[in-house]
Amino acid sequence: MCGIDAKLGLPLIAVLAVMMAAASAPAEEFALAGDNPQFVATSASSTSFALHGNGRGSPPKKAEGNGGPAKPKKPTPPPEPPPVVEPAPAVKPPPVYEPEPIIEPEPVHETTQVATFEQDEGPGCPFSFDIKYHLLSDYVFRGMNLSEYRGEGREKLNHQMTMDMSFDIAQMFGRPKGQYGTFTFGTFFEWYGAQKSLDPIRGGQNLQEVEYILSWAYDIEPIATTFTLGWTFYAFPNAKTKNTNEWFFSLEHNDAWMWKWLLPDNEKGVLNPSFLFAQDVDATGGGCWMELGVHHDFPLFENFTLTPSVIATIDHRYLNPLLETGSGGATRFAYVQYGLTGTYDLTPVLHLPDWAGCVTVSGFLYFNDALGNPEDNGIIQDEFFGGMSVGWSWGG
Repeated sequence: MCGIDAKLGLPLIAVLAVMMAAASAPAEEFALAGDNPQFVATSASSTSFALHGNGRGSPPKKAEGNGGPAKPKKPTPPPEPPPVVEPAPAVKPPPVYEPEPIIEPEPVHETTQVATFEQDEGPGCPFSFDIKYHLLSDYVFRGMNLSEYRGEGREKLNHQMTMDMSFDIAQMFGRPKGQYGTFTFGTFFEWYGAQKSLDPIRGGQNLQEVEYILSWAYDIEPIATTFTLGWTFYAFPNAKTKNTNEWFFSLEHNDAWMWKWLLPDNEKGVLNPSFLFAQDVDATGGGCWMELGVHHDFPLFENFTLTPSVIATIDHRYLNPLLETGSGGATRFAYVQYGLTGTYDLTPVLHLPDWAGCVTVSGFLYFNDALGNPEDNGIIQDEFFGGMSVGWSWGG
């Protein structure tokens, strides 16, 4: 070493010192980090150096420790993602039950019960009864005044009474009302106080006429018409030889359907046209009598109804044989009757219960206008008469 230049000696000595120190230091104090040498602190008390090379000279030696090369560290695996936790289904809250309100009973007030009578609303009563009393100034039948005589002067009042007993055939057998029609038995009595003056020869009693009537009526709903078929027996107590019989039929029509354009809510007839055909089979030898009529009910105020009416009559060989003024005769108009009737219902005034029926009182005026040959021949004449009536009806 004596021959080494002094300038080179000091660096060489420093390199050798470092190499010796490295050989004696633990292997863990050196590590390869790259191409440049770095110093790595291994402890708080000592400092070690690692030679990484500087791009010049030979490559650096691998650090050795414990007699062997250092083992490479295993790469740390990436952390696993956290498991996906599905949200728990929403739990419906339990229903809330509200307590029902407590309803307190209403106070009971003591009342006095009044007994009432009500008619059974089951199948209904099949029977009906009507009775009516008439008081008239004259008894005019089909244009003939049968209660006026020559020199009468002041009018003698004429008393009449009608009674009808009807029963619904279907209701008798538990069927709906009107299904088989209605059967009626009726009577008519006429009593005249001046009968002896009217008929001096045969006027032994004031009961001048009695009629017995059997009829059957049926409502034909499709044409809103009531059809009646009947038989009448006329009895004259003072002149029994004049007793006679006739058969008849009548039609009564509800014409409300014709007036719907004017009265859309009306169900009652407006003109209520009617037709009567009767044929005598004894006294006249088959003479016929016909009537065409109209009437309308006007409810003027509570419980009161005013009814005007017009009837045109046709005589076919009926009046002449009956009055013994000739035989036969042509078919002709006999007269036109104009009537006015006012009816008052007394049932509410009398406070009658339903089961007791109803009571009515009526007043009426009639004028018969004789037409054509019957008037010219003196068979009939113009007649003006009137009267009043009281009626009671029950059932039905």
